[in-house]
Amino acid sequence: MSLHCLYAGVDSPTAQRLLSVVGDGDVVLLLGEAVVLARRGESWLQDLPVPAYALAEDLTAYGVVEPDPRVSAVDYAGWLSLAETQTNQCLWR
Repeated sequence: MSLHCLYAGVDSPTAQRLLSVVGDGDVVLLLGEAVVLARRGESWLQDLPVPAYALAEDLTAYGVVEPDPRVSAVDYAGWLSLAETQTNQCLWR
């Protein structure tokens, strides 16, 4: 059970690599430029087999006003809660 923190831009192959390793019990947190993947209709989200979250502050900063319903916005306290529920944390850049 891992918290995968994605901090890579949409043009980066990192997001695609992350899709190949996430599994049961994992969660993904979108940070920085990666929050644009939370926009409605992003094909990347359709391929994501685990719950997705996005840092609310970054959603605002990148103009993602209404994220896809499959993505839950969290604040820093929510990020900490996610980290506490997972065994490992991985940063993807």
